[in-house]
Amino acid sequence: MFLKLSRFFLHTSLFSVVIVMTSTFFPFIGGKYYFFRVSVELALIFFILWWAFETKAGEIKERLERLFSQPLFIAVSIFVLIYLLASIFANDTHAAFWSNYERGEGGFQMIHYYIFFVLLLLAFDKKENWLTVFRFSLAAAILMILYGVAANFSIRGFISPYQGNIPPTAWGKLTVTRFQGSLGNPAYVAPYLMFTLFYTLYLWANRAWKNKIVQGLIYGGLGVIFFFFFIISQTRGAFVGLIAATIVFLASLVFFNSKLKKLLLVVLAAFIVVGGLLFYYREAPIVKSLPGSRVLELSLSETAFKTRFWTWNTAWRGFKERPILGWGPENFSTVFDKYFDPRHYVPGKNTETWFDRAHSVIFDYLTETGLLGLLSFLGLFFVFYISFIKKFILKKKDFHHLHLNGVQKGLLTSLPIAYLIQGIALFDVLPIYLNLFLFLAFSGFVLSSYFSKEGKELISQSKEKIKNLPEVFKKVIAIVVAAVILAVAYYGSYLPLRKSQMFISALNSDRKIQSLDEFKKVFSAPLDVPSPIGQEELVRNLGNVILNLVSQSGGSRPEVAGELIKYLESYFDPVIERGRGMSFEQDLYILGALNELAFIQTKQTQYLVSAKRYFSKALELGPKRPQALYGMFDIYRIEGNTEEAKIIGEQILTQWPDDNRTRDALQQFLSEQSKALTKPK
Repeated sequence: MFLKLSRFFLHTSLFSVVIVMTSTFFPFIGGKYYFFRVSVELALIFFILWWAFETKAGEIKERLERLFSQPLFIAVSIFVLIYLLASIFANDTHAAFWSNYERGEGGFQMIHYYIFFVLLLLAFDKKENWLTVFRFSLAAAILMILYGVAANFSIRGFISPYQGNIPPTAWGKLTVTRFQGSLGNPAYVAPYLMFTLFYTLYLWANRAWKNKIVQGLIYGGLGVIFFFFFIISQTRGAFVGLIAATIVFLASLVFFNSKLKKLLLVVLAAFIVVGGLLFYYREAPIVKSLPGSRVLELSLSETAFKTRFWTWNTAWRGFKERPILGWGPENFSTVFDKYFDPRHYVPGKNTETWFDRAHSVIFDYLTETGLLGLLSFLGLFFVFYISFIKKFILKKKDFHHLHLNGVQKGLLTSLPIAYLIQGIALFDVLPIYLNLFLFLAFSGFVLSSYFSKEGKELISQSKEKIKNLPEVFKKVIAIVVAAVILAVAYYGSYLPLRKSQMFISALNSDRKIQSLDEFKKVFSAPLDVPSPIGQEELVRNLGNVILNLVSQSGGSRPEVAGELIKYLESYFDPVIERGRGMSFEQDLYILGALNELAFIQTKQTQYLVSAKRYFSKALELGPKRPQALYGMFDIYRIEGNTEEAKIIGEQILTQWPDDNRTRDALQQFLSEQSKALTKPK
């Protein structure tokens, strides 16, 4: 019974991709992580209880021997170990382990992915178990799509992707904007559905159904649906990855099905020709009218590609400074600020200048976990392909228990190619990580040497050496460990969830607040809730709220502005004292801008001093950041500091020569200072 419950919660964890919680900070993100973590934790608890109360003599030892006999298990364990070491030795250890609401990754989440991976291998020891997992994955994908369809059709209770006018037709509602499903970002939908297509085709090729026509209609129909929504998510990196994987898949079929060699070669050639023609004529109106035609618009001169290259260069510079274990997971924003590329900012335009990811799994791992982390990550696929070659090509071992056909072998060969290629321009998040670890666990099962005759003989011999723990001792250990896991769930998932929901509630009641004391009471409630996740992030958002309030007041109530700043700084002080954090430069900028605004409204010099302190610190951490440079330029002009204003102004104009507004402001300031000096006393 306990083992069945453990499997149930492993199945349940697959549905984390469907969770959207509007009551939390980042509704498409937080709920998924809490749901996944708790599901995995419950699966672990019931597995431990199964070990303590229901296992037969030697059963758990046998499962562990299977586990440790798998090269992929060793490879994944090494990767996770290095990831955690990078978290321990990170620039900001707290951020590296706990992350924040917006991302939800870090060492704590990686431990859950690892437990998920290990439990899959321990709990699912039969082919039928894995087929069931794949079916649940398809069900989760269907629900993910249904949420997106409901949102696109603006059904109440579903978050719509439309910011302006809603298209009048059903086709327009589905295809005018990039499809985001329940994942909140189209860039996540495509790689998620890439894995889903693998599960669909694998089940279709399983040949378990007596009625092949019905099997083909069901899985073929699902494949068409998943592929359609893959296309209308319009994610180019995943599209290129799928093309490459398809070519590898067809080439694999040629190898594994020699009888169909000629036909498959024709299909492969036709696929390449059709794909090439579509790309060549991508500017033609008929091609542009196709849904998802954006995936054909591949140009290195496009802004999206340029920003990727600039960010990768920044990541490379950060790697060279800390090459072994990197800066730590969730610490890329520090690298981005320190080595900011001025081309990210265009004066006078709304441009994105705050990056916390390198937008590439390769450069993310390289920068955040160093050379050891990247090599251990790539080692996962090296071990996979070496094991695959030994088993299916060299055929050194006896593996007849699974009866994989050529299609299934081709699918196994091609999926990692699709994942790695799409990952060149995208980072991993829960919907992708979940499927990556699921695929690795399944591959470990398929490629395991345990199921050879030799493996069974070794395990049967080892049973003679097993010495079981006393039953009472096992039960006590299980109960204690279960209690610890529940405590971890409370601390790592419930408290962050509660804090997030309370802050959203405070934001929603913002307009109803009538007094300063009430404002403090409403926002202090969530900020005072203990949680390992979210404090800096929520304080920063409170800073934006207060910045807007002070700006809207227009200086009419300077005493209120002063109290609000004092209140905000009481929460910001611990963050500033640490001197680091996720998006720490944003904290400094908000405080600097707020104090500068307060000085302009009140003319009280303490605000100018504070603004200068915050902007100076920001400039120290990010010497080329526009926010820090413009902030200090304003401060020096207010102070009448001609020499420093000229230095900062010239740096701004060197980085952004087209910034005529700053050029005019500098000339006017220098002219006024010159007149002031020559004016007779």
